Amino acid sequence: MKKPGKASLIIAIGNLLAFGGGYARAAGEAAFHPVFAQGEWWRLLTCGYLHLGAFHLLANLPPLLIAGSKAEDYLGRSRFLFLYHMGTAITAFLFCLSFQNASMVGASLGIYDVLGCCVALHRWNPSLESLRFSKAQKNYLIGLYGPWQPAGCSYDRCTSDRIYHRNFVWLCLAEP
Repeated sequence: MKKPGKASLIIAIGNLLAFGGGYARAAGEAAFHPVFAQGEWWRLLTCGYLHLGAFHLLANLPPLLIAGSKAEDYLGRSRFLFLYHMGTAITAFLFCLSFQNASMVGASLGIYDVLGCCVALHRWNPSLESLRFSKAQKNYLIGLYGPWQPAGCSYDRCTSDRIYHRNFVWLCLAEP
């Protein structure tokens, strides 16, 4: 397996360091009221470094390293970091507007933007073989988000997240 890019590794380490439990999650999660009513816009970035538990954190790290390394190699460190963090902020912003009674945490916000970028660039220019996912990587990414349900949130919310995650990954990784 190829060595992960430095920026991908730094983000993964940041996720590990930010894993702090309930207080850290409550202080940094993205939710409608704190973001819009209280003007705590920084939550649109911090939510991407916080997780619901150890399994949630560990489930996010491999896709970050797989997709992040590919994107970082092609885009460069600065563009990759911009894509990851802006993707996290924009997705959290849209989530807060769409689900005003829920909160958002997890690195998957930025991971899906990076994953989508890799797939779009490869489909736009198939000669970019470095952005192609192997069959094993595709199977891992598709299988990862199907059967598990994170703890600590309502059934409807988790079910919709699971369906969203699985369908997005399947759509991105399906052969053109």
